[in-house]
Formats: sequence, structure tokens, C-alpha cells
Amino acid sequence: MSAAHRSTQRAPLSCTSCAARKVKCSRNIPCQACINRGTAAGCKREVVLVRGRVRTADIPGSSPSVAELLLENARLAELISRSQATETTHAPAVDLTEFYEKRLYAAVGQAYEPRIVASNEDIALPGEHCSRKFIEFADTWTSWVHFAFFFPNFRQEHEEFWSHSNSFLTADPLWLSVYFAVLASALGFMSEEDFAQSGAPIESRFKLIRNWFSAALFYLDCGDFLQKSHIYIVQTIVVLGNVASTIGETHRHANLMAVAIRIAQQLGLGSDEANLSETMVQRETRRRLWWTLVICEWIFIPNRTPCISDVDFNCQLPADISDAQLLEADLGSIPTLEKAPRPVQYHIVMAKIATVYHQLHAKLRLRRWSPSGIAEFVIQADDQLAEVIEQIPFHLQHNDLPLNQEYKEMEQMLPWIATQRTSLVMVLLYYRLAINRVLQTYWLEGSTNFARARSVCISSAMGLVQSATSGNVAFRRLRSW
Repeated sequence: MSAAHRSTQRAPLSCTSCAARKVKCSRNIPCQACINRGTAAGCKREVVLVRGRVRTADIPGSSPSVAELLLENARLAELISRSQATETTHAPAVDLTEFYEKRLYAAVGQAYEPRIVASNEDIALPGEHCSRKFIEFADTWTSWVHFAFFFPNFRQEHEEFWSHSNSFLTADPLWLSVYFAVLASALGFMSEEDFAQSGAPIESRFKLIRNWFSAALFYLDCGDFLQKSHIYIVQTIVVLGNVASTIGETHRHANLMAVAIRIAQQLGLGSDEANLSETMVQRETRRRLWWTLVICEWIFIPNRTPCISDVDFNCQLPADISDAQLLEADLGSIPTLEKAPRPVQYHIVMAKIATVYHQLHAKLRLRRWSPSGIAEFVIQADDQLAEVIEQIPFHLQHNDLPLNQEYKEMEQMLPWIATQRTSLVMVLLYYRLAINRVLQTYWLEGSTNFARARSVCISSAMGLVQSATSGNVAFRRLRSW
């Protein structure tokens, strides 16, 4: 073996590459020159014979620094990502938070409760006074959550329903499915005081919400919803989404949502071009409903493969216009300009948040990105979310400053504003966390971008805890998406 090595009085300090190139060497292994050339893996000192012994130079204190090791690790990871086959994933390792979310979701869905309505006799029918109480409550507190229909029209249909005797036996079963879905949704948002004053047919709130939920499903069956393509079916399923998770019907409703989306596609709800002859009310009602489906699919937690892709539809966001303005436009009048807050503004913001979140996960599903590439997508999504926040109407912005007298009076007249604002605070904090935690696998790698993502996650989590424990009255009315 000794015959293969050169004899010399001392081992060279420069690496073999720098010696061959006759350039200055930093004398570390790997040396800076080899790192810069991208050949750090081949950087080594010559093995020589010194006084008959095989050895290489050993410089005390020449071990690379932590920063150099991190740089080398990042470089090697990038080389591996380029050399591996395209099927190999470079997406983040298992997202532990999402893993536990999916476990919780699965556990809730497995807590099966049989349906309790098999005939009209099983339904806890509300009286006319009770029904009006619930519809008035739904108009104020839940209509802007789902935007399944144009509520003035639904109010009119409700009055016509009660003007006929024996309506529960003769009415269209699919309309009745919408009706009981609205009742169940309203009950899910009611306070105990509201419920006590409603004149409900059952004293047990839990039993009543399950009864009305099952009644909506019963009338869907009566209307043969799997065979027909009717707007009432889509509306019923969308409204039931407000209460499905709170009563353990998550799996059933996930399956129903796929049905609702397929029927909505058959009806052309996601196409502006296919509905050119609509009135303004019809157009905005259709857009609002379609974007509710999109929001529920794209913003769903835990993340799942959505049934809607952004290339599958051509539907603009709903117009920033109130129901009163829409009615004026349908009557041929020029809508009056309104400065007052409009419930649909919340819906538009939710649609923009859902779009940002969906676009990020659509890229990550390709699973062909290096850590630096994933970091770029995350930063881009976080910046887009910041742009959404900047465009939020003033009345929905979270501000610690006390409200002036004008806004206090406005919130008394429009009590849903505080709930919408609280909801958006929670949604924005959560989805900033959900976007940035994608990088949690790489937080310890030393990159500034990874450190930023970790900081955003911690601050967002603290904000969520603070909002949930603040005792805010609006928070108690909140039912998250």
C-alpha cells in the first residue's frame, strides 16, 4: 500500500483539487473553493507517506462550523432532489397537526347515530309562530353564512307555505328539505335564551336539532334527490353543512357535498356564460351559492382532495351589493349607492381566503418540490393572504381602538357585524397558521424563511387562543367553517 503514495516530509494542507488547480485553498474540509464549485463531496487531502507512515494533514480546529454544515446539508438535499426520479416526493414530511386533525375528523365521523325520522309522524313539527321565529333568526344570523338562496324569496315562499292548510302533507318534499335544513341551522346558532323564547315543539335542544336534521334528509329521500337535478337539493345540503359537524354527521355530509357539487355542475351554477338570460337577482343568487360550494370544498379542514378545481368553472365572485339593491335592480330601478355594511362582503372575503389556500395545496399535491421551492409557495400564499386582509372592509377589520358613536349605533342596528368580524379574525389567524405550518419539517434547518414561518405559526396560535378565551359575546355565536 505504501508504494501507491507519494513520500514527502509533511502532509499537504491544501485539498487535492486546489493543489491540482494551483489555487489558494482555505484548508478546511470541505474547503470554501470546493463548496463554491459545487464539488464539496469530493474535497479531500492527499494521502502521503511521512517518515514511512501513511497519513493526511490534521489541522486542529479545522472542523466546519454549524453554518457551514447547514449550508452543505441544504446543498446536498438540493442535489438529491435533482437526481432522484420524478416520482419521488419532495413534499414536506408528515404534517403532524394535520394528522391529528384527520384522526379527530375520522373519530367524529365514526360516532354513528341512526336517523330518527322515517315518516311524517316522526317529525317534531313547529307551529306557525315558532316557524316565523326561527326564520327571522335565520335571516339575521345564518343566511349570510351559507348564502344558499335569496332570503327575501325564501321568506315569501315561507308565508305561502303557511297560508295553506296541511302544507306538510302537500308541499314539495324538496322544498320541505330546504325548510327543515334552515330550521336546524338556525337552532345550531341560537343561544339558550333565544331557544327558550322560540316556542320550539321539543324542550331538548339536542333532540330537536337531530330531529330536524333527519327530517331534511327524510324529505330529500322523498324527493328522490339522487335521481333529480334540482336547486333545492343543492340548497338543502349546503345549509345542513352549518350543523353537520356539531352533531357528528361529518362523513354523511362529506358524501352529500359530492352529490350537491355534481348536481350544481349539471345545473350550470358555476358558469356565467351558460346563464346569460338571468335577472340580476338570479345571477347573484347563483354566484353566491356556487361560491359557497367552492368555499366549503377549498377551505375544508382537515385538507382533502376537493371535488372542484379552479379550471372546472367560470364564475365571477358575487357582486358587493345588498339584497335591497338587487330588488331595486330587478324592478328596473338604478340601485342606490349604499355605504352601510352588506352581509355579502363577508362572503367575498371568505371566497378569496379559500382561493389562496386551495392554490397553495394544488401546487403541493404535485409533490415535486424541494424545500426551497415549498418555502417560496408558502411565502407567496402568506403574502396573498396579507393582500386579502388589506382589502377587508373597515367594519370587518380587527381593531383594538374603541369604536366611535356612529359605528356603535351601526352595530346595534346590524348585530351580525360583530359576529362576522370575530369569525374573520379566527379564520385568518387559523389559515395563516395552516399555510405556514407546511414548513414545520424544515424549521430547524436555519433558513430565514423557515424561521419566519415558525414565528407566524406561533403568533397565530396565540391569537387564536386569545380570541377563544376573550369571553367575546360574538364568539359564542360563531360556528366555524
